[in-house]
Amino acid sequence: MKAINTGMGVAALKAIGMLYPKEKRLFEDPYSEKLLPPFYKFFVFLMRSPKIFDYLMKFREKSTPGVVGWLFCRFRYIDDVLKDSIAKKGLESVVNLGVG
Repeated sequence: MKAINTGMGVAALKAIGMLYPKEKRLFEDPYSEKLLPPFYKFFVFLMRSPKIFDYLMKFREKSTPGVVGWLFCRFRYIDDVLKDSIAKKGLESVVNLGVG
């Protein structure tokens, strides 16, 4: 798998995370879906169907237990650390060396 596909998969998962009701979301990322190429945008569009969403999320949980929840927590943790660093330590720039 190419690194670009890994990055797009993470961005798609963040976009899917935004499909949860606001009170159940662990993170906010209004840009992830906008940055996706057409195929991934279509996949996120399909996930807007509650039946497809439930089926695929249950399938993912069964095939790789806990991975989606772990990634959602990871997204939230990174967001919290960045927000804290900006607010308390005056962080002005970030260099992200990973694709996800």
